Amino acid sequence: MTSLFQTAVIGAAVLVAFTSSVRGDCVCCTADGTQYYVDDLHGNDDYDGLCEQKLPDPSTCGPKHTIQAALNLATAGDAVNLLPGEYISEVTLEVNQDCVTIRALGEVDVGSVQSPGIRISTPTGARVEGITFRLPRFTSAIMLHIKNSSDVVVQRCRFIEGSRPVFIQTSSNTTFRECLFLRNRSGHPIGGTSDSAPVVVDGCTYAWNAFGP
Repeated sequence: MTSLFQTAVIGAAVLVAFTSSVRGDCVCCTADGTQYYVDDLHGNDDYDGLCEQKLPDPSTCGPKHTIQAALNLATAGDAVNLLPGEYISEVTLEVNQDCVTIRALGEVDVGSVQSPGIRISTPTGARVEGITFRLPRFTSAIMLHIKNSSDVVVQRCRFIEGSRPVFIQTSSNTTFRECLFLRNRSGHPIGGTSDSAPVVVDGCTYAWNAFGP
């Protein structure tokens, strides 16, 4: 694998961009199954999650209120679509189905008072797209925990002001593509890997992290 580090010093801060010529294998490149919707402001977990907006009564077609409620319904090939908003959970969000996509439809912040915020465990081909991971203030936690997984793709996500943004454990073929790691307090933002195959990092940017990448 060939790679290029490009470093620019801006004042007292160091901005580092890492690009790689190798792209991770894509096991589930498209989510062509059922589309579920979540709306933090107008959703209701009693709705079926199949409509972006609530249809007139007596229909129950409308967005879920919580991400986990939609994840509990999703199976292989399905997508959980997050409408713009701030999703702060009291519990860890669990992704445990193969080939499930979680994607942001606009500006979406996801955080949890628990550690980790989102755990991807035992699936193949999970995808996370376009989400900003931002922890509640004064919370020290892992934002994204990838455990016992393979071929996970994290794309166009932002990890901001975390203690340990990402922890990868006993996983293989994890890819981070076009992500931003900003003002995190760990050493390397993709800090802490345990018994995991090398991680592919493609076109990601690091800025003002505690110790740099």
